[in-house]
Amino acid sequence: MTTLPQTSPARFAKPTNGQLTIPGAGTISVPAGGTGGGNTSAPLLTPADAWRIIRAHMWLIIAMVVISAVLGFFANKFLAAYYPSYTAYGLARIYTLGELTTAGEPVPQQIEIEQRTQANVLMSDKLWLSVLQNPQSKIRQTVWWNDFKGSVNDAKWDLEKHFSVTPIINTRLLRVSMEYTVPGDAKTIVEEILGQHIRDQRGYAADVLMDRAKPLEQQVEKYETEQTSLQGRLKKRSADVGEDVGPNPLAQIEINKLMESRVFLEGQYKKAVGQLDRLNQLVQNGGDPPDLAERLDRSIRVQYMEREIGELESKIYDAEKTLSPDNSRLTSLKRELEGKQQQLGDFRAELKTAVINTLANDFAGTADSADAQIKQLETQIEAKKNELREINKARQEIAAMNVQSELTRSELQKVNQELTSLRSKIYVGNASTVEWASPPQTPLFPTFPRLPMTMSLAIVMGLGLALGIAFVREITDTTVRSPRDIARVGQINLLGMVPHQDDDPQSAGARLPMVIFDAPQSAIAEQFRQIRTRLQHSASLDTTRSILVTSASAGDGKTTVATNLAAGLALNGRRILLVDANFRRPELHRLFEVGNDQGLSDVLNSLDLFEGAVHETQVPNLSIMTTGPRPVNPTELLESQLLIDFIERALEEYDHVIFDTGPLPLVSETVALAPRVDGVVTVVRARTNSRGLLQRLRDELRKVKAENLGVILNGVRAQVGGYYGRNILDYYNYQNAE
Repeated sequence: MTTLPQTSPARFAKPTNGQLTIPGAGTISVPAGGTGGGNTSAPLLTPADAWRIIRAHMWLIIAMVVISAVLGFFANKFLAAYYPSYTAYGLARIYTLGELTTAGEPVPQQIEIEQRTQANVLMSDKLWLSVLQNPQSKIRQTVWWNDFKGSVNDAKWDLEKHFSVTPIINTRLLRVSMEYTVPGDAKTIVEEILGQHIRDQRGYAADVLMDRAKPLEQQVEKYETEQTSLQGRLKKRSADVGEDVGPNPLAQIEINKLMESRVFLEGQYKKAVGQLDRLNQLVQNGGDPPDLAERLDRSIRVQYMEREIGELESKIYDAEKTLSPDNSRLTSLKRELEGKQQQLGDFRAELKTAVINTLANDFAGTADSADAQIKQLETQIEAKKNELREINKARQEIAAMNVQSELTRSELQKVNQELTSLRSKIYVGNASTVEWASPPQTPLFPTFPRLPMTMSLAIVMGLGLALGIAFVREITDTTVRSPRDIARVGQINLLGMVPHQDDDPQSAGARLPMVIFDAPQSAIAEQFRQIRTRLQHSASLDTTRSILVTSASAGDGKTTVATNLAAGLALNGRRILLVDANFRRPELHRLFEVGNDQGLSDVLNSLDLFEGAVHETQVPNLSIMTTGPRPVNPTELLESQLLIDFIERALEEYDHVIFDTGPLPLVSETVALAPRVDGVVTVVRARTNSRGLLQRLRDELRKVKAENLGVILNGVRAQVGGYYGRNILDYYNYQNAE
């Protein structure tokens, strides 16, 4: 059993964590904070809202565009008849001063600078005054000039508005134009001003060419003097060198021969030094020269001594055969043999030393002779090289003088050509930095007004006016039409949106208060089921058992929402008692076709009448209780302990008690009942209640410390620009898909 105190503790709305749940459209960010003033920091319009506004006012936009197009057409005809304007233009070709004085092509930047310079001169007061003040000018014969009655200042002021000079990018051209109502006068003005400017530029160009010709004449004289001097120096130098200036002079040939001799002598020198080094190394190692044995064999003394030794050896051999070993004769022969052998060895050693000394002297002499000859050749080669250097230097000087002479001749020719060209331009008198590229022609068609431009401007203005009206209507409309409007109020949970009955074809013929039961497949019934689900998630129905359904104003559909919400909970298996607490305008007894003789007013006075005041309905688990006779003091009854006792008695038998009451801002009974139930559901009708009214309703619930479970947006239309049209169409397309 739920026990309710006489005065309920303060209840505050459940936090939304910065997100406002929008059924079928995601979430909208809602900044926290704000009490009585609502939330004004949320963006007024999103791209989706802007498109919705445009679609909602499409008829206005189309009508304004059509009207604007018609007005633009007639405005164009009026302007063409009374205020036409013709534009005559001519083209001028631009040259740089460098092109007049030289043959070189200018860079694009120079052409652009010259274009801007000439355009500024054409727009200068000095040029205009020279033309306007000239009595012979054809401009003085035009209607345009007569309009100013001879006033030069007025004419100049009009030129500032209608005369223009425009450089054409990436070309040499200037577009000079004049706009006036008389075609011929516009042409004359362009001809006179541009023609005068061309004449001025010719005079200026002639002065520039004359100034340019003077230094060129001085250069011609300078180059001629240099050429004469070079020819004289060239002849003198050629005579000094003589004929030995060909590609292969005699000095070079002699140097080549001397170099060959030096190479040969260097080979001999290296060979002698190498032989001497090998001989010294051989002697140090105890070896003999290669031809030493041959030299010894050729020595007569050696041959004689060897022969004597041979004879002694033969005698000793014969004596040994006949004499004893200790015989004196044999001993004497052996001593003589040893002496001869000793003499032969000594002589061989002396002869070896003599041979080595002779070879060493020969090798050293050969090396010294070769070295002396090499030094002599190097002296001769250096002398010949100096001679050759002098010849090459002379050749280079002659070549340099030839090159310089050729350059001087080329420069002289170039300067003569340039000077000839300048003189011809000066004498002919047609040199100028500006010339006619295309003379102006008399315009045949007006440049103002033009139908496409007038129509476009009129359509744009009409479209802008239509969009302005549409968005002003949107901004000034403070009614609640979509979840974003509820988000602007702030700190209110959106439980769901119920479409308008006329936009739901399957709800036709069904009782709207019982549409969830009579037409369960309709879009409206589906939305009530979603509201039931969200209610279960936003408030725990195990503790939130008594619910009050109220509205911001009469006719918002709170009774319809209350009955469908009660039926939806009943169809979900909960036992529901729907109580009609609207003593001012009771509705439940007519909707369910039951009597109203006994009801809530009777039960509040006596709980024993509870069973008799309850009526069963065709909806399973749903019972209702009507108001009964209207009491004299309904507010006092609802503020007394009698209401608390009634709720406790009802919750003994039912899971939930749902009260259908009057509008909270209008009926005091609702204000008395709101803080004594577990939660309050508020119904707001789309395009009927204002955001200010919804804000006051929210604040009123806070003042009485009632628990605001959320808001249900009722009667949302699916018309063009409406929020809910596509949702209904998508719902039925999905439901009917095979």
